[in-house]
Amino acid sequence: MRYEELEGLRTCPFCGAGAHIRRNASKRFQVHCKKCDCQTAWTSKPAAIVAWYNNAEFYERTHGKAKPEETKRNVRNELTEAGKML
Repeated sequence: MRYEELEGLRTCPFCGAGAHIRRNASKRFQVHCKKCDCQTAWTSKPAAIVAWYNNAEFYERTHGKAKPEETKRNVRNELTEAGKML
């Protein structure tokens, strides 16, 4: 199974985590949440992306929007990057 990151892909409507696209051996695609198991059916790439957006919009309309996933800070990297800017 291959994973593909798509910039700007909508976050998961259930948990707010990021999502990626998976491709199986049959060359079918599925949008899949990285944290929970929310996913679309296996279909063509455009249809999977459209289904992800439609399902997320419907869920958010009926249940409200999920809180975005919190990202953990890496202080060591932040200090290294800050040092480069000095």
